[in-house]
Amino acid sequence: MTFATREASVRDGAPVLLFEFSRGPLYWRYTNCGADYDLGGIVYTDVPGFTDDAISQSGEIERDSLKLTVPASLPVVQHYLAAKPSTRTRMAIRSVHFGDQDADLEWIGYVAAVSRKRSGDREVTCQSMAATFGRPGLRLCWSRGCPYVVYDNQCTVNPDDFAVSSVLGTVSGISVTAAALTTAPEVDYYTGGIIRWTSEDGVDEIRGLDLHDRVTGTAQIFGGTQGLAPGQSVIFHPGCDYTVETCARRFNNRVNCGCHKGMPGKSPFDGTDAF
Repeated sequence: MTFATREASVRDGAPVLLFEFSRGPLYWRYTNCGADYDLGGIVYTDVPGFTDDAISQSGEIERDSLKLTVPASLPVVQHYLAAKPSTRTRMAIRSVHFGDQDADLEWIGYVAAVSRKRSGDREVTCQSMAATFGRPGLRLCWSRGCPYVVYDNQCTVNPDDFAVSSVLGTVSGISVTAAALTTAPEVDYYTGGIIRWTSEDGVDEIRGLDLHDRVTGTAQIFGGTQGLAPGQSVIFHPGCDYTVETCARRFNNRVNCGCHKGMPGKSPFDGTDAF
């Protein structure tokens, strides 16, 4: 029997929700129907205590978030114990009637946050895909510093052109050491840059670099060093201080720099007559 037939039936309906989380090559599939559910050879594991607050469509993105209550031991939430993952965890909900194989895609979005409830369980807040759509934002203003983010589509610098591979030396809670950090061509070369690596699960991770000390070969990492270990291979990309001098010297990208260094310090709207 098809999904539509049982959905419209008065007596034959037995709806089951199937939850699929994915991040890179990783997949987690759960259900709360009281037993594992096999859908076309893909098994959704039954998780006691897995609940949701129902899908809503109010027209306001902030109010349309979906909240799940899950056990703290659930593998998908283990990635949110310390720093938030650098890539999104996608989530899809499928609806099927018990015993059938014809499933309907009900909802798709991503995990926005994971928090601890007083009961010890975890509350997973998910936003719908509509939250990723373009919306009106702040206007781009004139400024003395560059308003673009290094390596974005307006900066246009290709990060692969400045990638430096290295092996980590020591790893503390917030910083790492590496030979590449010592041999940087200039002071603060990696301040504001990024570090990339592939995790044990095969997920490409990326985090920002804070302070870079060329003398000690140390760099602090935003979000901490979870997932990093001594001897691990990583890739460093230099940062930018968003001045025209650094843009030209370090990246040879003066033509795309958004700086307006010659802006006067006097506001044209301070009430002073122009003539």
